[in-house]
Amino acid sequence: MKIACLVVFAVLLGNPSTDSPEQKAKKWLESRMKSGLVLVHRVDKGGFVGHTIIGQSAMRYEFQQDGYRISFGFDKKLDHKMDLESIRKSFQYAALDKLPTPGLKVKNWEIKPMTSMSSFKDGVEILDYRDGRIVFRIKTEFFALSGRDRSIEIPADARIPKGSYFQIRKKFKLDLTIDAPIGVK
Repeated sequence: MKIACLVVFAVLLGNPSTDSPEQKAKKWLESRMKSGLVLVHRVDKGGFVGHTIIGQSAMRYEFQQDGYRISFGFDKKLDHKMDLESIRKSFQYAALDKLPTPGLKVKNWEIKPMTSMSSFKDGVEILDYRDGRIVFRIKTEFFALSGRDRSIEIPADARIPKGSYFQIRKKFKLDLTIDAPIGVK
């Protein structure tokens, strides 16, 4: 009778060890250990928006849609007359602020892979640039998968409440190809 009551009680409360966002993320990450996170994304509307870096001729082109928030920096503003080689020479860095995690959706949680550096150049290839479109391929490695509960507002300089954040430190690969319009004149 005791065991049956405990089982019913556990079912009613849910099993925090297997239902927690962190456990779901660990399971998702384990399923990605061989292939890594492979993303191929093509968009026809929207795309990269250019932002001038104040005080410089450098430009940052940002893509923010469909679960992505990534930026590519160039030492000058791109224009439609530039050839692929000129674009490659102008490239300075990539920053991956947010990428989708297909198959890992947890209500109210933002879960994202993290690179060890905020921006990097190694592993980034510009495959094509023409007709107002650019194609990037990034092969790099993440050092962790982090998650935070977006339903909990945390004031500046306050401690993060227990259970509202996690970080799983485990290396896994990324192979991202993104093909999108880029705002150039």
